[in-house]
Amino acid sequence: MILSLLAFLIILTLWINITRLKHKNLRLHSEKVNLNLLTQKESLNLELEQTTKINRLLRNRISQKSDEENKKRDLFIELKSKKNMVKIDVNKIIFIQAEDNGSRIFQLNSNFWTGNTLKSIQSDLYEYQFIQIRRNVIVNSMHIKEIVNDSILLSDLNEIVIGRTYKKKVRDFLSNLSG
Repeated sequence: MILSLLAFLIILTLWINITRLKHKNLRLHSEKVNLNLLTQKESLNLELEQTTKINRLLRNRISQKSDEENKKRDLFIELKSKKNMVKIDVNKIIFIQAEDNGSRIFQLNSNFWTGNTLKSIQSDLYEYQFIQIRRNVIVNSMHIKEIVNDSILLSDLNEIVIGRTYKKKVRDFLSNLSG
């Protein structure tokens, strides 16, 4: 009888110790998860601060931009349309999207197709502050109103999602441009 009581007490003590260890492990795991969530929250807050700063700088840049500056910068590029060469004012281009065997140029109230590839147009526009935001889209930085989440809002109210591989490059470009 004493042996069975002693065996019961040993088993009970072992069970209590195992239960304590399980609770301790759960608490440690919970603390680790909380730490990871806190780190993610801090990272998201930092990204939000950067986006807010870029948006503020972009708004300031847009408000400072005057018509006189735009008139001084009458810059044109020539692109081939379906039948002939077309002269386009660079300032009026909002964005360009690769399409079929060419590209589509989007302006404020119109768009048209050209046989030029996005890559060739991009090399022509390199000096005019155009930025690639997706594999198939380049945007005129002068027409960027703000960044909303992972998208760019343009002056014609189009919203284009920034490609995953282009996010850092776009943020760096806009920070350098605005700063």
